[in-house]
Amino acid sequence: IDAYVIGDARQLSLEAELLQLGGSVAATYEDAKLESLLEQLSSMGAAGLRRAFRSLFELQSADRPWADASLTALGFIRILELELNRRLLSPETRLRLADGLESRITERSRETDGQTTAGDDKNWGRLIKALRGGGDGLELGSMQILFAKCSSLRGRDEPLKRYCLTELALQLGPLAPESEEAFAQMARWIDDNVRDRFRNPGAHARYVSLKTAEECAAHVRKCLETLVQYTDSPSESLVVE
Repeated sequence: IDAYVIGDARQLSLEAELLQLGGSVAATYEDAKLESLLEQLSSMGAAGLRRAFRSLFELQSADRPWADASLTALGFIRILELELNRRLLSPETRLRLADGLESRITERSRETDGQTTAGDDKNWGRLIKALRGGGDGLELGSMQILFAKCSSLRGRDEPLKRYCLTELALQLGPLAPESEEAFAQMARWIDDNVRDRFRNPGAHARYVSLKTAEECAAHVRKCLETLVQYTDSPSESLVVE
């Protein structure tokens, strides 16, 4: 009987060690994946993502699930905004897009003797203004509109959409899907629902739960992992030199 007890105890001890080892291996694997992602981001993006995860871990460790996590969620979503700008909308690309759109709208106006679709051009005018805005690049709302236009080449403004798609597709790498699908996917990453859930509360002093912040972290990480597959190394510049 003692032999059986000793054998069972040894088996339980071995199983516990294997479980602990498995957990350690899984954690190490996840750490390695995150570190690999950080190495592929811009220096500012990597630093910001580290801070965001540190803030999330502190909230999780505090054992206060009711605590407001709005700024933590906002920190994550701003890293996605930063990296999308760095990889797809460098200052040079933004200015080139603005110039190209303006010249095409002007040419279209001449061809139609000024009888353009005013509402359409007004929307494009807002986008051109955002592209010329400087600073850290496009905000998520303007970026989502631009990506959505690149993913649906239909309508009276199809030539403008196709021009934007052609320019932005130059930033995609060989692992990206077809250009229209790639930008449709990116538009979904930052659509109204995502912004209302993860970004806007922190920007307007509204409450966000820890669970929502965790969902934001997972969403941003998944998007960033896909983004680095689709694109080349990010630009470190925020403004045209």
